[in-house]
Amino acid sequence: MRSFIKVFVGGWFILVSAQAAASLESMVTRVQPRFIEHLAGGSQEVLVPILTEKSSFSRTTLLSYAVDGFQLELAFIDQGTYVECSGTILSSDGAEHCMTVDIAIPVDDLESFRWDRNIDDSQTIQTDMKLYSEYVDVHTQLPPDGSFNAREGSNGGYGDLIGTGQMSFYPLASISSDDQGYTWAVDMGLPLVFRLNLQTDRGMVAEFDLGISPKTKKYPNRSHFKLLLFEHDAQWGFRSALAAYYDIQKDYFKKR
Repeated sequence: MRSFIKVFVGGWFILVSAQAAASLESMVTRVQPRFIEHLAGGSQEVLVPILTEKSSFSRTTLLSYAVDGFQLELAFIDQGTYVECSGTILSSDGAEHCMTVDIAIPVDDLESFRWDRNIDDSQTIQTDMKLYSEYVDVHTQLPPDGSFNAREGSNGGYGDLIGTGQMSFYPLASISSDDQGYTWAVDMGLPLVFRLNLQTDRGMVAEFDLGISPKTKKYPNRSHFKLLLFEHDAQWGFRSALAAYYDIQKDYFKKR
């Protein structure tokens, strides 16, 4: 049985799940990752890695995947009120790669949920609508940090797309039914180009645009990302999801 604790946020007492990890366990073991490699000329190659190893100990589940010289390591860690997914993608060929790592977590009875757009608005999920998202366009500005796809070397990448050109407006996404709420979010301490969406044929999806290079001194031929999964009070929807996120990431929301 889930229990909830009260958190005071912006003049409201919001209920936040205090036992999120247990009910999420069966969902994360069905995770469906895939890679999208961005190639020269704007083409893409979709790779679906195969699960090669699974192990569990204490509060952690480790999943290993591999495909065409790429390896994906996922560690799902039960943190009590949420599940942390720490991921690493590795390349064995010593070349540079521009990748989107796509992590999908299936959700049962998806038509009973609502997509929480923000604290004031939600919409009933319909399977004939394949994608639910809240994206904004992102481009490089001075200086052009983060651009790995500059069209012209001479312009330094000014104004080029960051990653694939879109990011989520919020660092979290949530869905709510009459009695159940699920949230997936990024760690604000790890700056990444990310997109959080719901795909009706795959479930809750997190996409990370990553670069892999042998020239990286500390972590060559690999890149890291992190995803947070937790429950929220379905009656409060996005408000409860935000309250839980503020509590999990409290260091980034302190008044200074």
